[in-house]
Amino acid sequence: MGLLSIYDGLVSKAIALDAFLDFHGLSSEEVAFIGDHYADIPLLQRVGLAVAVENTFPEEKADSIR
Repeated sequence: MGLLSIYDGLVSKAIALDAFLDFHGLSSEEVAFIGDHYADIPLLQRVGLAVAVENTFPEEKADSIR
């Protein structure tokens, strides 16, 4: 589909993800999320393609490999 959404920090990432899914009519399994912090783990667990950046925490890397 080629859709891109960038989180700008004005709302929580979970709210931004929900709004993106609703706006585009997608399920969470149809999107990717890139995270770099413990706070991103719940979102990494929700999406179809979870990616943790190289310098993130080990726990987050474990949640991004599915």
